[in-house]
Amino acid sequence: MKQRLMELYFRDGGDLTDVNVLVQAAADIGLDADEMRKRLATDEDVELISGQAQEASEKGISGVPTFVFAQKYAVSGAQPADQLARAIRQVSGEINAQAAE
Repeated sequence: MKQRLMELYFRDGGDLTDVNVLVQAAADIGLDADEMRKRLATDEDVELISGQAQEASEKGISGVPTFVFAQKYAVSGAQPADQLARAIRQVSGEINAQAAE
């Protein structure tokens, strides 16, 4: 969906504040247009998204992408694969050490 919205806005000049444009974008990627129209007409998901944003803020997440390991450690920003692998091994080792205690 993100890719489709980027195409609509930057390539096609689509108005992403237009519900019809958003519904069509959802349909373009295989989502149910009627369901999307219903969701966009309500605040049904506002509490969920606001809660997720608050949780991310409380964890110090302020950039994209952010990788969270074991719901405790975060690596922010685009990182080379070897650095992410090192972080995963480090967290895994710590978890295994705690489990052995």
